[in-house]
Amino acid sequence: MKEPAWTFIDELQKPVHQQKPAFWQQRPARSGELSLAGGLIMHQNFVDPAGVLETAWADFARFCSVLDLAVRQDSPAVPLEIRQAETDGPESFRLLVSPDGIRLEAADTEGIRRGIVQLEDLILASGAPVLPLGVTEKKPFVKTRLSRCFFGPIKRPPMNRDELEDQVNYYPDEYLNRLAHEGVNALWLTITFRDTVPITVLPGFGRRADVHLPKLRETVRRCARYGIRIYVFFIEPTAFIDERDNVRYLDIKTYEKDYPELIGNRQSQMAGFCPSSELARSFLYEATHTLFTQVPGLGGMIDISVGERFTHCASWYNGMNNCPRCSVRKPYEVLSDVLDCFQRGMHDANPDAEFISWPYSQYLLWGDEGTVEAAGHVPHPVVLQHNFESSGLAEQLGRTRRADDYWLSYTGPSALYRRCAENARRNGTRVFAKLQVGCSHEVASVTHVPVPGILYDKYSRMRELGVSGAMQSWYFGNYPSLMTRAAGRLSFEPWSDDKDAFLNALALPDWGPHSVSVIRAWNWFQEAYAQYPIYHVFGYYAPVHDGPVWPLYLFPVDKPLIPNWKFMPEFPEHGDRIGECLQEAFTLEEALLLCSRMSRTWHEG
Repeated sequence: MKEPAWTFIDELQKPVHQQKPAFWQQRPARSGELSLAGGLIMHQNFVDPAGVLETAWADFARFCSVLDLAVRQDSPAVPLEIRQAETDGPESFRLLVSPDGIRLEAADTEGIRRGIVQLEDLILASGAPVLPLGVTEKKPFVKTRLSRCFFGPIKRPPMNRDELEDQVNYYPDEYLNRLAHEGVNALWLTITFRDTVPITVLPGFGRRADVHLPKLRETVRRCARYGIRIYVFFIEPTAFIDERDNVRYLDIKTYEKDYPELIGNRQSQMAGFCPSSELARSFLYEATHTLFTQVPGLGGMIDISVGERFTHCASWYNGMNNCPRCSVRKPYEVLSDVLDCFQRGMHDANPDAEFISWPYSQYLLWGDEGTVEAAGHVPHPVVLQHNFESSGLAEQLGRTRRADDYWLSYTGPSALYRRCAENARRNGTRVFAKLQVGCSHEVASVTHVPVPGILYDKYSRMRELGVSGAMQSWYFGNYPSLMTRAAGRLSFEPWSDDKDAFLNALALPDWGPHSVSVIRAWNWFQEAYAQYPIYHVFGYYAPVHDGPVWPLYLFPVDKPLIPNWKFMPEFPEHGDRIGECLQEAFTLEEALLLCSRMSRTWHEG
């Protein structure tokens, strides 16, 4: 099947700065402003041996060119001094605007990059070649801000395409520049040990390493030029199945004769990977140590080792572990062994890399109490990440509804997330939030849903819980947009308790004098989106994603609905079994009432 042309890729490759805002005007500086009419003269006194700021200087030069701000070498240009100075940690910066000129200070290159973006935003928000006098100091509290390439292959059925298999550049310069402007400092991509990582203690691994590793190294190098680190995502260790050439699992017959100690918890034709032997621990250590040795500069890794599919012995339902070794231990002890082997291998190769353990739907397997207990036993320095909204409760039409999986319309956090975060922090464990900042399962077929007020509320609660990182998307909801820009701004302190002030600062660079009207629209959108029926199956299957192309049948055809998150060739279009997206959660009348409220309120905006 031939894919349609992806015209959005052309859009993503266009320069971030293309034309003056419609509200731009040439006017003299007012009281409390510095005029830039005479241009700028740059004094770069910042040591950058790797040259990673060359992209920031090129971006700022284009910005000045588009706005007709001359970059000169003599008077009457305003001096812009870039200098190294002590600030409050990585990415922190200090921007001073005085009648005598501009000074940008930071301790590291990424603080300078953040400061340059801030300087551009201040000029755009002024709507003229002027800057307000004063000092701006910022530091991130959400230190890791992970997104994903919007158009990178997802390495999942039915296509199973792998971005490390081809020579396509999924990270063109202006796309990375756009992400950097929106505060993204990390991107994730999917690998499997079987395909990517050569391992000496067991056969059958690293089958495509000669192709994957060079492409991964090039991706790391390319993204680092914009201050963006690459994280690998995997679901490891891989369990076993009695089936040859299975896409997801290892063939049990290949391993059980020579490596019986690896075969653990047996469930039907499957078996968990048992981490209790010395061989297993050597395998887990070598996998990550080899990966981070072979790919210098790799930023970190993310592992769903419980909650998505069968992996190790304890990744099955609580109380159903029949492994003779692991069944006598607590589930979190088995998980902890896996995580510790992974982190030691990674950190021995790269002490600065970050390991994020993401037990995606652990609570469905281990129960709420087992999930909270496990949060207090994560080995140091592994980071714990949970879905911010999963298992959350909300009132709609007089009934309590449960929000499983990812949500944007529901603010969160769930009580489960809060308890896990608090227990992890008591153990000294850093906590991240899995979010969907652009859009989520409610409507995943758009680039983003413009509800920055919801993000403000989410990040406010994240800050209260001491959350220090965010995975901003799964493989949808990551298109560069208003929402990723809002998430980037919300990740930095000082925090504003004035929500309207935040929305105003977000709107000004794009909308100038029209910001008041735009903010009013955003608030209507937030109120409307809260009416979305809270039930994950409705999000997965409902007509919202298809809108006007949802098929309407004159006569019943009795065909199933299809999920929004994957392509199913056997079901090219939706059927008419509308009850499949409602089940016991909503009556048809309730769903219609909420959707009509959502539509009506949205149109007010």
